[in-house]
Amino acid sequence: MVLSTTTKTSSIDSLTNQDQGGGPKKAGLPKHLRDAWTAIAFGGRTVQFTMAHTSSSSESSGSSGSSGSSGSSGSSGSSGTSLTSFGNSLTGNANINERFGRSVAINNNGSKIAVSTGPTGGNSNSPYVNLYEVSGSDWVQAAPTIGSPNAGNTFGGFLQLNNNGDVIAIGDQDQDTVYVYKLVGGSWSSIGSLQGPAGSDNIGMPNTFSINSDGTIIAIGTSSYPSSQQKGVVQVYKYSGGGTTWNQLGPTIEGTVANEVLHVPKISGNGQILALSFSGRNGNKGEVEIRRYSNDDMSSGGTWDIIGSAIVPAGLSAHDRITCSAIDQDGRVVAVGTPNQNNFTGFLNIYAYSKSDMTAGGTWEQLGATFTGEAGDFLGSAVKLSKFSPGDPTFVAIGSSGADNNGANNVGKIEIYKYSSNFPNTGGTWSQVGIVYGAVADGGQLARGFDLTPYNTNDSYRLIVGDTDHVVDSKDRVGKVDVYTIPSS
Repeated sequence: MVLSTTTKTSSIDSLTNQDQGGGPKKAGLPKHLRDAWTAIAFGGRTVQFTMAHTSSSSESSGSSGSSGSSGSSGSSGSSGTSLTSFGNSLTGNANINERFGRSVAINNNGSKIAVSTGPTGGNSNSPYVNLYEVSGSDWVQAAPTIGSPNAGNTFGGFLQLNNNGDVIAIGDQDQDTVYVYKLVGGSWSSIGSLQGPAGSDNIGMPNTFSINSDGTIIAIGTSSYPSSQQKGVVQVYKYSGGGTTWNQLGPTIEGTVANEVLHVPKISGNGQILALSFSGRNGNKGEVEIRRYSNDDMSSGGTWDIIGSAIVPAGLSAHDRITCSAIDQDGRVVAVGTPNQNNFTGFLNIYAYSKSDMTAGGTWEQLGATFTGEAGDFLGSAVKLSKFSPGDPTFVAIGSSGADNNGANNVGKIEIYKYSSNFPNTGGTWSQVGIVYGAVADGGQLARGFDLTPYNTNDSYRLIVGDTDHVVDSKDRVGKVDVYTIPSS
């Protein structure tokens, strides 16, 4: 990755609830605030981070700084964290505009990444998925390319990796299927595929499935069930340990009335905690339920029981349609919000369960203040959480697919925030420690295609970012993937 000259930006975004300057819907900032921020461009993509004072340094680390944000509340905390590029950039084939980085995933310690492509020009080339691993300071392909087993353009529309990076779940919306592969002896072996019940559609599209830490439990779900009623359905499956057989864990969970829109299943690392989004409840305001599987050994015959009250943030309006955007490894922390609220401003809350054993009788309590964007930002387009553990730093990555930057509209951005207090203390604040912007106006795809390592490894976390709209040699939609390091201190 090439480091270009350091440049000043014209904004601070969520520190003042004004987005990156110059766009017709955004307001610029005074010079003393502009001088408090620095941006570094990596191969056309901007990485922005907090600075305590104006600096002439153009080093990629660009560290030492202060002042973060917790969205609409305006509360702040100190920040000395920056994002630095890790390894080489990966780009797609410019000859066929393959939209490289359509979906991305990263394993628990950031040593392996998975990348898919999109439908290419003329649809003459089917999408594919590659796995890469760290070799020195480079990303190199670690296994054979996985091609679509069927004709169509939706294979790889959504990816999930297990913690070791040796099990991958790949969605294919055209086939209403999630394909699962395991890496054995350097080659991929199919270990089965999952589909919803008869009458369900769109299994395999983004956020319709979720994999646990070791890749043996997968939740699948869709709002398109039955297609004429939109009740929604979620099922959880456990791998048998051999062959291609997956057995259902607990009963099928369905919406109870038409247009309840049960979807977006999110599952914890051990597979025992399941977050369910009912975006059609409460006059389309939506609500989120968290359930726990009754058998601690994850054996068959158990039930999915609700823990705590349903999560319904204050201030919702009709048609906000909130969802659970993310769940941490322990299932104790969830991100709940919607990009639809208030002229597509978007908002996001982080909640923690009051009982560490995740049994019934606890309550869901908000961590820090509410995150909000600007009109048209679509804040919360995608969200990723690190693992929340007492004594460890904790991060959230938030995508805003409609965000502007330096006069370019809808480039999209990903903001990284760090929680100030020792979890599970609920009285902390969220400090912004970095931003990644897209490079193409009217793109915004990078704000949907990213992933965050759950664990603190070598005093850092890693963020993978895919941007399908990246331009190479004046050719659109070639696509690009970068990985960044987030220091834990």
